[in-house]
Amino acid sequence: MAIFGNFYDIKHAHYIDYNVEIWNYLENCLLENTIENNRLKQYSIGAFEKIFLNSDIFALEQVYITKPRERCQYESHKKYIDIQLIVDGKEIIEVSNSSSLDILIPYDNMKDVMFYKQPVNANSRLILNKGDIAIFYPFDAHMPCVSYSQDDIVIKTVVKIPIKEI
Repeated sequence: MAIFGNFYDIKHAHYIDYNVEIWNYLENCLLENTIENNRLKQYSIGAFEKIFLNSDIFALEQVYITKPRERCQYESHKKYIDIQLIVDGKEIIEVSNSSSLDILIPYDNMKDVMFYKQPVNANSRLILNKGDIAIFYPFDAHMPCVSYSQDDIVIKTVVKIPIKEI
């Protein structure tokens, strides 16, 4: 049930109810001359910084070069919802239901990640450009960092929202 599209379209959708703090942070990442945008654009390739938005919610700000599909990895998480925002660049993120994939590396509770073997064909391929977001839930195995037509530098933030126990 991944949700994806233009940031502003998703932000104004009435069916997604995240707190204002998250939406403000994400919007500031896109707006020129904000603290968040300036910080993201000053990172070097390979940067991976954890920024706390509050005591429970954090963002992983990163800069990397996309790579060929065969060098990427499917993953999923149990403790957090991912909101991935492309601040600059372009990438493909493949998405499959985790139940349809074979486990490569079992769930690591400390890192909140499980890795999967790549299927021959993806269930879905999302092409994300500057200003696009994708929201992944625990059952959404996703493979980010895939090159579109050539390797590209991507500036991204991934907001991690804890799953609430019911």
